[in-house]
Amino acid sequence: MAIKVVESLTSKESQHLSLYLKICTPDYAMDASAHYGLYGINFQCLDQQHVLEQADARILDPDLLNLVVDYGPNNAWCGWNFKFDDAHGLIESWTQSDAQGFKTRWIMLFDVHKQREFVLRLLEKYNLSARLRASLLSPPGEGNLEIAKRLWHWSSVEHGDKFRAVGYNTLFSLDQLNFPTERSKDNAEELHISSATRKREIGEALRWWGPISSKNQSPNKPVLPISETFSQENHLNGRSSTPNIIKSKVQTFNDSPTDEDKHFSNIHYHPRMLRLWMWLIVTDDGTIISIHEPFPVFGRDYEELDRSNAEHIRRNLRMVLRCLSEVRLPQRVDTPSSDIDIAIEEGALLNDPTGDLLLYYLFDDWYTTWGIVVQRAHPYSKDLNYIRKQDPQLAHIDNLHDIVRRLASLKRIYQSYELVLERLLQEGKVFFDENSPLAFRPAAVSRIARLKYRIRYLAITEIEDCELETQGLISLTYNRLNFRETQAVEKLALLSVTLAKVTIIFLPLSLIMAYFSMDVEGITGRSTKKDFWITASVALFLTLCFLLLTNRLSKALERKGPKQT
Repeated sequence: MAIKVVESLTSKESQHLSLYLKICTPDYAMDASAHYGLYGINFQCLDQQHVLEQADARILDPDLLNLVVDYGPNNAWCGWNFKFDDAHGLIESWTQSDAQGFKTRWIMLFDVHKQREFVLRLLEKYNLSARLRASLLSPPGEGNLEIAKRLWHWSSVEHGDKFRAVGYNTLFSLDQLNFPTERSKDNAEELHISSATRKREIGEALRWWGPISSKNQSPNKPVLPISETFSQENHLNGRSSTPNIIKSKVQTFNDSPTDEDKHFSNIHYHPRMLRLWMWLIVTDDGTIISIHEPFPVFGRDYEELDRSNAEHIRRNLRMVLRCLSEVRLPQRVDTPSSDIDIAIEEGALLNDPTGDLLLYYLFDDWYTTWGIVVQRAHPYSKDLNYIRKQDPQLAHIDNLHDIVRRLASLKRIYQSYELVLERLLQEGKVFFDENSPLAFRPAAVSRIARLKYRIRYLAITEIEDCELETQGLISLTYNRLNFRETQAVEKLALLSVTLAKVTIIFLPLSLIMAYFSMDVEGITGRSTKKDFWITASVALFLTLCFLLLTNRLSKALERKGPKQT
C-alpha cells in the first residue's frame, strides 16, 4: 500500500517526502537555510549585520506587505513580502521548526486588505470567529477601522481556544512628523497635473494629513466646536463664518468633499495627534501576529518625507526587531532609533524568547505613545503656557474649552490602555490554565502590571493635572476679564462723577444769570452789576462747600464699609 502511494506522487513531491523522512532521523541535522528551502520560502539569518540592515530598511518601506521573524535563544531568521503561494510553506515550516531551536514566530502584516487571501490562510487553523476575521481585514476607514477612527478610546480583547487578540489605537506626536511644504505641493502638481491617478493619490494623502496638521494654527484663533450637520448646512448655504479647525482649508489636488473629511469633525474632540490602529494576536503555537493600519504616504516625489515619518511611526517595530538579533545595529547608524539599547531590558527577548514577552514589548511603545504625556510632549501643555502669558481674551475661553475636551478624550485613550492590560491579566486566568501556551508567565505578568501602574500614576495623572490646570486657567481668564471690565466701569464712573461735579458748579450760576436777565415788569432796572457779582459769588461758594462736604462724606462711608464687612 505504501509503495503505491509513493508511486502516485510526482517527482518533486517524492523529493520533499524523502527529504522530510531524512530529517526525521535522529542522526540528521539541517541548517535553517536548508530547512526553509525545503518548503520553498526564502529566509535569511537575522544575526548577520547586512541582513539586519536590510530588514530594518524594509520596515521603513511603505510598500512592505509583511515581514516574518523566527527566533529562539540561539538564532533568528527573517523574510519579507511573502505571497499567497508561500502561505503553505510558512505554515508547514513552523510546524517543523523545533529542530532549528525556534521558539517564537513574529509576523508583521501591513495593508492587510491588499493580501486578504494570504492572511486568511495563515489564520484559518486558529479558529477565529467570522466577526473577528472581518475586523482584522477591514480596509482603511471601513468596518472596525471606521469605529477606531471615530472613537479613539475604542479597544478590543478577544480570547479563544487557540488565540488571544488585542486591538487598540496608538498615538504619535505631530511634532515628530513632517509635511510637504506648499512649494513642494505646487511642484508636484505641475509635474503630474496630467495624471489623474497621481492627483487622486496625493489628494487622499492630503485629506489624511490635512486635518491633523492643524497644529500650526495660531493659538489666538477662536476654536468653536461645530457638528457635522451645522458645518455642512452652512457650507451649502454659503453662510459659513466659523472656521472648522479640523477640516483642511487647502486641498490643492482635490477640492471635492469626501466621506473621509466627515471623520475628523470637531464634534468628536479628538487629540491633535496621528492615530493608527494595531492588532496583536498570540496563538497557541508560539506565533505572534501584529497587524498595522497603514499610515498615509505622499508617494512619489516625497520618498524622503515618507521615510522620515516611517522612522517615527515604526520606531518600536524596528527596536524590537533589532533586539531579536545578536549583532544589533551599531550606534553609528544615523537614525532616530539609535538609543534602542536602553529601550528594552538587555537580552530579554533572546534569553527568554516567548510570545507573551514579545506581546508586552510590542504593546509597551513608551517612546511614542507614552512619552507624549509623561514629558508633556502633547501640544496642549504648550498651548496652556502660551495662553497663560497672554492678555486675557474672549477667544482664550474657546481655546481652553477645546483643550479641556481634547484632554478628556486623550485621558479616555490611556484609560482604554489600562483596561486592556487589566483584561489581559484577569481574563487570561479565566480562559487559560497555568499549563496553557497562552497563559502569561511571571516575567510577563510583572512587566504588564508595571506598565499598568505607569499608565495610571504617570500618564493618566499627568493628563488630570493638565485638566486641572486648564480649568484653573479658565477661571483665571474669567476673573481677569471681569477685573478688567470692573476697572473700565470704575473709570467710566469716575468720569461721570467729574462731569456731574462740573455740572453742579455751573447750575447755580445758570439760575442766577437767568434771574437777572428776566425782562419782567417790576424787576428790570432794580439790580445793579454789584448785586449780580455778589449773588454769583455767594452761590459759587455755597456750591463748592456742598461738593467738598459730599466728597468727604463719600470717603468716610468707603472707609466705614470695609470695617463692617
